[in-house]
Amino acid sequence: MAERNAPLILLVEDDRDINLANRCALELEGYRVVSATTLALGERLASEMRPDLVLLDVLLPDGNALDAGRRMADVYGCSILYLSCLSDADDVIAGLRSGGDDYLAKPYMMEELLLRVEAVLRRRPHHAGETRERTATGRLAWRQAALAVTLDGEVLPLSPREYAVLTYLRDNADRYVAPAELAREVWLAEDEGRAEGSVHNAVSALRSKLVGSGCAIERVRGLGHRLAASE
Repeated sequence: MAERNAPLILLVEDDRDINLANRCALELEGYRVVSATTLALGERLASEMRPDLVLLDVLLPDGNALDAGRRMADVYGCSILYLSCLSDADDVIAGLRSGGDDYLAKPYMMEELLLRVEAVLRRRPHHAGETRERTATGRLAWRQAALAVTLDGEVLPLSPREYAVLTYLRDNADRYVAPAELAREVWLAEDEGRAEGSVHNAVSALRSKLVGSGCAIERVRGLGHRLAASE
């Protein structure tokens, strides 16, 4: 398990196999890692969590990754390491001019990726991950940098998946979220149907842990789950 003051890395990669492999390798090195498979989710996580480093795939289907990388660097203070199958000199230059601290062409050796990550982080004067709290419904507060949720100042005993589910429901509290969406966005599951059992277990555990918090996870058959205020 990564230490709470370990650098926080955001991985934005739509290839689920690469996403999982990179995440596992980074976690084994002791980094804290959050991941996204879309640019939209990646930008939202960057704005909320202020990661030290973003590993950003250049060819994401839902937007311009170079523009997003520049925003993450300029607005949120993230270091950016672009990952791309585009390896021409012009592509590398474009990435470095778009807020990139480094640019690594695919395919790459995992050892090279880890060394480049270490080098980029070494150039940062300090980690961006100072603890910040964002109050949600009821008496819950998010300690973003520690990936923790507190109830009246006490840390709730959440697993990483439970934290991710609760945070995703908080961020989408204006609508019901289908189990298939949670399986896709939180579990990064290719077979959403097979992962829905795990989603159900996580939601059930969260319901028990949220008793008395002023929050509850509502469920409407056919629509999904929603985080809402409770009595």
